[in-house]
Amino acid sequence: MNGYALLWPADSLRAGATSEAAVNITDGQVFDLLEFSYEVIALPDAGSYHSYFSHSHYSYDQQAGRYRFAEDVNRLFERNGIAFEY
Repeated sequence: MNGYALLWPADSLRAGATSEAAVNITDGQVFDLLEFSYEVIALPDAGSYHSYFSHSHYSYDQQAGRYRFAEDVNRLFERNGIAFEY
């Protein structure tokens, strides 16, 4: 996340971070994180089960993941009275 200069929740847990640091988060930082997440998110699909070592071979559905992510973000916005739709 540092490579993209994006906000990351773990940043607030680092030694020396105060609760005041969380207050200084800008809307732009939050929206940058949402946009980045949308670009890389996908829903996993356990395609075929491989009996050797008992594991599944996963594939990922990016369109379904993006749709679900947008729905979840929009629900959060709606619950908090934010006039924005992702």
